[in-house]
Amino acid sequence: MKKLILKHAMALVALAIAATSVTLMSFGPTPTEKKALSGDWFAVQADNSNEQNIMVGGPAGDGTEGGDCSPTNNGPRCAVELILPHPSYNPENKTIQEIEDDGGEFTGNATKYSD
Repeated sequence: MKKLILKHAMALVALAIAATSVTLMSFGPTPTEKKALSGDWFAVQADNSNEQNIMVGGPAGDGTEGGDCSPTNNGPRCAVELILPHPSYNPENKTIQEIEDDGGEFTGNATKYSD
C-alpha cells in the first residue's frame, strides 16, 4: 500500500490542489447581475411609421407632457423612452437610429401617444 501511495503521490497532490481550488473559488464574490435600466422620456418632433426615423425632441418629464400623452394608441406618438449613451448626451433633433448608432437605446414598446 505504501508503494502505491508513493507511486501516485504527484497525482494525489495535484488532485488535492484542484479540489482545494474549486472549493475556495465557490466562496468568492458572486458576479453582479446587469440591472434593467429605465430610460428618460423625450418628446417626438416628427413621427414616422418607421420607428428608427422618429425625430426626437427635448425632455418630456415622465412622458405625459402635462397629461397630453397616454400609453394607448389613439393618435400620433408624442413621447418615447430612451436610454442615452451618457448623461450629457443631447438627443434633440436626432433620429432614434442616430441615437442608437451613438450607443443609446430605444426601449421599444415605451411609447406614448396623443389622445
